[in-house]
Amino acid sequence: MGAQDRGPALICLSGAGESGKTRLACTAPRACPDWFGSRAVYLAIDPESASLGSVLWEDRPNLERVIIDTNKDVFDQVKDIYSYNWKGEGISTIITDTMTVLSQVMLSQVTNSGKFSDRHIVLGAGVNQPMPGDFLAVGTLMMSLLKKQLASGLNHISLFHDQEVRPEPGQPGEPYGGPATVGKASIRSIVNWYNTVLHLVKQPKKRTSPTQPIEHEHVVYTSGHGIWQAKLRVPTPVNHIPCITMGTDPANVWQTIHQVEMESNTQ
Repeated sequence: MGAQDRGPALICLSGAGESGKTRLACTAPRACPDWFGSRAVYLAIDPESASLGSVLWEDRPNLERVIIDTNKDVFDQVKDIYSYNWKGEGISTIITDTMTVLSQVMLSQVTNSGKFSDRHIVLGAGVNQPMPGDFLAVGTLMMSLLKKQLASGLNHISLFHDQEVRPEPGQPGEPYGGPATVGKASIRSIVNWYNTVLHLVKQPKKRTSPTQPIEHEHVVYTSGHGIWQAKLRVPTPVNHIPCITMGTDPANVWQTIHQVEMESNTQ
């Protein structure tokens, strides 16, 4: 089965700041052009993401950078970008950085519009406190954008900050973690929506001596670990690469995943 035969990839990358999400995502076209195409749209939403500061120099020419104006309706802007005929320009992948900040900006815009609640607490300077109706509206808008991703026929690599959720004191349930938006309840639905969910962690390397200086490595989890959710789309009951150590050049991550998926599909 070739890359063109398996359908578009819907990939979620979640992780804390400096875990390597942007650098990994933007390496995809160079690492696996037969999967992601040789160019990708880079949708810059996070502060400073438009500068491409964390993107390797060799990957920057492969990106069609689109900057979202957060002073205008961000939902309409992203919807139009997802609906545009990028295939006509030879582009088959959209990178959204990040869906978390997108949801936060949408919540602010929805709240200040006053369309979904008439009981806002005014915090000052025209800023309102979000009410339950505002959170519900943003959840609906986010689901609409996820459906746009699916309908586009393009590969989507969507970046999220991660979030840990713990039950309220005295309430039943176990803690869990995953991609963050503006509502805790959305974590599991987002994980279910994407066919591949990778959780990125920056962690100290193992030391052989207490006097050895502390160094860090970036690890990409393709299976759930601890409270954190992750999964890899393979048609086999066992994931043989539950985690991948990201190289200085993150291309090794995409190449490893691509090889495993292709081998699994031929078994």
